[in-house]
Amino acid sequence: MAGSTALYVRKSTEDFGDSGVSESIENQILFLQDYCKANAITETKTYIDDGISGTTFNRPGFTQMISDIEKGLINTIITKDYSRLGRDYIQSGYYLEKYFPEHNIRYIAVNDGIDTAKQGSNNDMAPFRAVFNDMYAKDISIKVRTALTTKKKNGQFIGSSAPFGYKKSPCNKNQLIIDTETAPYVCMIFQLALQGESFSAISDKMSSLGVPTPSESKKLTASQKRFKGVWNEITVKNILTSETYIGNLTQNRTQKINYKIKKKRRLNSEEWITVNNTHEGIINADDFYTVQKIISVRTYSHKSGQKNLLSGLCFCADCFSPMTYHKSGNVKYLVCSAWKKHAKLKLCHSHSIREDYVLEQIKVQLRSIVQGIDIDRIKDEKSPVHKTDIYSVLQNKIECERKSLLAMYKDKINGVISEEDYQYFSIETKKNIESLNSQINTLSVSDSTPAENVYEYIENLLTFEQTNRETLALLISKVLIDMNKNITIEFNFKEPEQKQL
Repeated sequence: MAGSTALYVRKSTEDFGDSGVSESIENQILFLQDYCKANAITETKTYIDDGISGTTFNRPGFTQMISDIEKGLINTIITKDYSRLGRDYIQSGYYLEKYFPEHNIRYIAVNDGIDTAKQGSNNDMAPFRAVFNDMYAKDISIKVRTALTTKKKNGQFIGSSAPFGYKKSPCNKNQLIIDTETAPYVCMIFQLALQGESFSAISDKMSSLGVPTPSESKKLTASQKRFKGVWNEITVKNILTSETYIGNLTQNRTQKINYKIKKKRRLNSEEWITVNNTHEGIINADDFYTVQKIISVRTYSHKSGQKNLLSGLCFCADCFSPMTYHKSGNVKYLVCSAWKKHAKLKLCHSHSIREDYVLEQIKVQLRSIVQGIDIDRIKDEKSPVHKTDIYSVLQNKIECERKSLLAMYKDKINGVISEEDYQYFSIETKKNIESLNSQINTLSVSDSTPAENVYEYIENLLTFEQTNRETLALLISKVLIDMNKNITIEFNFKEPEQKQL
């Protein structure tokens, strides 16, 4: 019979033999060479897979061996034991019982006494050995997963590469440190989210600015192979929802389906593992939790970029369907989506209401709620005002803006963005910094004496004259509107008494 003998050796990172001795590649090769000498087998070729699990058959060495079988170059395969061929009992059984016989391949597993060319060997035990090998792989997988989970719970980073904005400490691979090259982009993403931008809008902005995607910045294979340098909404969402960016290491967001399948599934947030204060944060905690509130309510934008302030907040009080927007001229209306989509089915009534009227009613009710706050009494009692917290928030925002400005300047120097784009975004960023500095100056008082302008700042805030998407998302749970245009507002805080307008 034509062809040579293939000596196949394999070792995974956690493979040990039954005796506890490492199944090293060198030991396996020497063992098989000794076997060939003892059995007068001279023409051999060695195929090696080092550091690859037996639960997969997508291995370079194994694939090359199968290719040589197809070319008729091999007539015999020898392994130290059956587990070297593989630890998936279904696939191992396929090769042993079907593929090898169809291609006239003799298979020998020396230590297990398997030899398909001989009768009376341990061939009948091969299926049982395959099951045992599979169970071993499963047991190893469970032990490895348990060990990694323990590390996660202890606040040790176990990922192969650090999250975007961070890098692994050169002194400790399980510790994250800020990456000064990419951290400013994280600040930019959060600032855009604070301004009410959607995941899609943020991803478009990052792509248009030529910001390297996380995979590109780590020099990994991009998940979007067709469109290099294009950010996607999932990437933006993952960044905006990870507490890792405020110094709380968040892991276990995905998990392999099982020990045989490399594909991962996303876990619910309840299954995430978060350990507080494990490293330096990039984002201020107040900004992070504000973003969580904003993105918990869907935001829609017109093609012009104008945002609908009440999208996702208003519902029909009669059928509980979301209220959707309809524009007539320059006036925006909220209409019942069930009626708008299925008018002929008469699922609800044809009622609509002006957006500006609803916004005004919200402001009226908010003002009535805060009327009970006696600023004069607070002044008289010299109740402490937590100015330090306000300063901290504003200073952190300024720092993020400055980092963003620096990153854009570097991009301009490196030719990533044009001079025109740099000028536009730098002007906007500088305006934001000026506005934040102005707020700090407004609150600039001594630590010991409450100043009048601090209370004036609070009073102005409580008038709700300027209402933005961020404020509405933070304060309001939902707004119910019935066919008679009665408005019921449910807030995210406890109010003295629910009112109907």
